[in-house]
Amino acid sequence: RGGRVCRRTATMSAWKNAIQRREHRERPQPEWRAKRGILEKKKDYKERANNYHAKEKRLNAMKRRAKERNPDEFYFKMNKTATRKGKHVEDEARGDLSGDMLKLLKSQDAAYVTTKEVAESKKVEKLASSLHFLDGEAKGKHTLFFDDPEEVDKFDAAKFFGTAPELATRAYNRPRKETLAAAALVGDVDRKSLKKARRKRDVAYAELGERIERAQKLRVAKEHLETQKKLMTKGKRRKVKDAEDGKPAVFKWAKQRAR
Repeated sequence: RGGRVCRRTATMSAWKNAIQRREHRERPQPEWRAKRGILEKKKDYKERANNYHAKEKRLNAMKRRAKERNPDEFYFKMNKTATRKGKHVEDEARGDLSGDMLKLLKSQDAAYVTTKEVAESKKVEKLASSLHFLDGEAKGKHTLFFDDPEEVDKFDAAKFFGTAPELATRAYNRPRKETLAAAALVGDVDRKSLKKARRKRDVAYAELGERIERAQKLRVAKEHLETQKKLMTKGKRRKVKDAEDGKPAVFKWAKQRAR
């Protein structure tokens, strides 16, 4: 008998699944309320309500804590915390580090700044060597010596340098007449080439000025780090000169007898 019952149950369950059922859908937003957006379901309401009540509990707890706060309360971490622009922030100073650790960090910072300064100085030297000081008062001078004063009055720069009179006053790109005749000049004498060369020269000089300024700033930063490192050492000292023009103050240490 038991086997027969099982077979009948299996057959009935199969017929039960074959019957077409009505599909139950969630209620959508009515057309006349379509401008309100998606209709909120119960799970959406529960999520929103839980979020609201969690924030409400936190606010109530903070109000209760502020109401019951002891005005005489103090703990040492208060020395490293503060309220800035309404936010509670913690001072990230190196107060927990020992003096030896601070000196080590200062020495590493100074070594890094020194490395960058040396690299920047080399770039400045390389860039300055590839440029010619074309405008303004040149530091270098081309001096010529004559035995007879009359030769000075009759001196012709174009004839002496063997170039065209228009190019005689130049300190750069001053080809000889043979080169001009052979038309093998790298930079042509026309206005466009001169304008392009002048623009390229100005860009190079601007870069040189920026690199010189950066090298000076790195040098001043290295001096500040070295001064801070020396101030962390022991021994009596006195200030000889105050800090000025961005440079650190100058200190003098008392002489100590070596044991």
